[in-house]
Amino acid sequence: QLVKEASHSPEEIEQQLQDTKTSMQEANRALRETKALLMDVTTDVSRHEENAAFIQSKLAKQTDAKQQHSRQVFSKFPEAKQICEIIGQHRSEFRKPVLGPVANLVTPKPGTESQHAAFLEQHVPTHLWKGFVVETKEDQDLLYRLVREEREIPINIFVVDRVEENFPRPFSERRWKTLKDNFGLEGYLDQFFDAPPSVFQALRTQAKIHAVVVGGMKTQKAVDSDGLLDILPQRDEPVNGKKLQNIVLCSHSQNELYKYQISVSEYSGKANMRQDTPRPATFMKIQDQESDAIIQSLRRELEQVHEQIGLLRPQIASAEQKKEKYQAESQDFHQQNQLWQTRLKDINRAVTKQRTSQQKLDNFKKELTDHDTSSQDTKKQLRAQIQQITNASVAVLLAHGKANENFIRCSHEIARLKLQNSSVKAAHQKAHNDLTDAKAAFAGLEKDAVRVSNEFKKAKNGLEKLKADARERAPLDDEAGNPLPLKAKLEEIELDTVDEIDVAIEECEQRANAIHANPQVIQQYEQKLKEQQDLQEKLEDAKNFRASKAADIEQKRSPWQSSLENFIAKIDAKFSTYMAEMGNTGSVELDMGEKDAEGNPANFKSWGVKIMVSFRENSKPQMLSATRHSGGERSVSTILYLMALQNLMVCPFRCVDEINQGLDETNERGVFKRIVHNSCQTPQPGPLDHTGQYFLITPKLLPNLYDMEEEAMTILFVFNGQASFAAPDEWDVSKIVGAAGDSAGQQERPTKKRRSTERAA
Repeated sequence: QLVKEASHSPEEIEQQLQDTKTSMQEANRALRETKALLMDVTTDVSRHEENAAFIQSKLAKQTDAKQQHSRQVFSKFPEAKQICEIIGQHRSEFRKPVLGPVANLVTPKPGTESQHAAFLEQHVPTHLWKGFVVETKEDQDLLYRLVREEREIPINIFVVDRVEENFPRPFSERRWKTLKDNFGLEGYLDQFFDAPPSVFQALRTQAKIHAVVVGGMKTQKAVDSDGLLDILPQRDEPVNGKKLQNIVLCSHSQNELYKYQISVSEYSGKANMRQDTPRPATFMKIQDQESDAIIQSLRRELEQVHEQIGLLRPQIASAEQKKEKYQAESQDFHQQNQLWQTRLKDINRAVTKQRTSQQKLDNFKKELTDHDTSSQDTKKQLRAQIQQITNASVAVLLAHGKANENFIRCSHEIARLKLQNSSVKAAHQKAHNDLTDAKAAFAGLEKDAVRVSNEFKKAKNGLEKLKADARERAPLDDEAGNPLPLKAKLEEIELDTVDEIDVAIEECEQRANAIHANPQVIQQYEQKLKEQQDLQEKLEDAKNFRASKAADIEQKRSPWQSSLENFIAKIDAKFSTYMAEMGNTGSVELDMGEKDAEGNPANFKSWGVKIMVSFRENSKPQMLSATRHSGGERSVSTILYLMALQNLMVCPFRCVDEINQGLDETNERGVFKRIVHNSCQTPQPGPLDHTGQYFLITPKLLPNLYDMEEEAMTILFVFNGQASFAAPDEWDVSKIVGAAGDSAGQQERPTKKRRSTERAA
């Protein structure tokens, strides 16, 4: 039946098998060519990607300055980093972008120098540097709730709902050109930096950076010699009868930075000048132009490499598609080949079995013909044998078909493993090449290490020889280890150079040559010797008397000095802590003045307290002095010293007047916070365990003082104006009560006398 149903003859199957094998060979050849092309293109892409990674690493090193700037800003304002994380978590809840902190968004323009960064960093208040800018009142309320109310983190929020393009400058263009040509003015402070528009709006509104004049060394010379500070406050034209205006000038000399702030009084119209010395910038670092050029060059080079990679990517995709196509065709041809081979074997095997069965059948028919007279049982037996043989043949054919299916499946698995083996070999070759390069680099480093070690040993041996030669030529100790006279003489000599030694020798020779004989010298010597003996006796009596008094003083001094030193140590601990909180260094020391030969204080009148302070990094603390420190620095030191004393002594109340007027914003906020903390402590049960009341009298306080939220604080506003009393005797309680009664019970038109009473009230 299988032979009858076969659609092709064995000859046709053999021809089809040959055609399939030829097609499969062509597909394999195309597949090999495609793999080779794919390998070449992939190698080019890998080389370009390695080059891009190298350029990217160089670019990252160059651009690390911006990351360092962010780290410096967050280091100085650690709460700002927490706020940024909160904003990132709730960014989708804000209506418009939230920008901040401001210090992280201001960048210098090309050509900006370090002194400009120092001017900007000193002029802009700290609360603005660490503040955040929003564009809507709703975003302000949301940010305040998320940060201040839920997390209890202090935050400054500035709402900028519109951005103004033009801000008024203090000088007209004509006068600015004259000042720039004559006094070397460089520009306004906002012209040296860039920032997002809303951040720039906040800086101009809050810090007035558009009105800060910046000059150079020529400007500072004009300040010192040409009276520039008297010229700048003058307006081009009077405004409301006022000829002067507020001016802020920043300039510098060879080694110092200066900031002059001229404020005009609203009452007297007179100008007051305040001078500050800005510190070097800490987080507004200036990146040089050469670094910017390198960054731009690296970025262009990186773009070119990415373009080349982009051109090669389509080639890889095309080669991958061809590879998959040829692999699929090869597999199809291979399967067809296997199928035709299987069919040919099955048909050949079936034909052979058919012939064998036909021969057996003919034999059985012949036997049946020859034995017609045989019994019916014999016929049945032969028929059963024929049926059994036929069934066995069919079973063999079915088993053979299943074996062919298993063979085809195994062939497919072998082809897949061969493909995987090719990719594994390629990866192994690449790893082998990387290992060879690493070994070569290690060999070079090993040679450098050997060379450096040899040079170090050579230098060390040379040093040992020089040291031994010096000991041999001029030994300082004898064989027993005792110091020789040379060592003592060398230690006594205070001369450092050969010229100083030559001058000292000449002076000694001149003094020796100036000595001449004098016969009266011996008589004068004997007389002076007798006087010396008399004075020596008096000195001994005085020493005995002094020793007796010193013993009495020492007996009383020891406990008193111990108590005093303990008291000073407590003050020093608090004072140094308070100064450190404000970013400065300070200490309080007990100065005992000069001491005698025994190390005891010589005179109690010379005792005092030394306040040592330092307001700059890497600067040694110096004693507080009016000639060395500015007025603001002296004010900070004084108030913190008083704060350190406050908890160590009981007083019903304390009062300071305008202690904050000489301070910059940062120091004023820190001082105010310390005063509130020390003065608002909860009283203890003891009658003397309290801080007392603290009165701070000031004409003006800074905005956004968080410590104003203290419940123990009371604020008293004293107003002044035309409606105030002209004289203290106008304060009459009876008149005030009467005026209040008249106002409540009568509605008639007020008379002149009543108007006077109401004005007094």
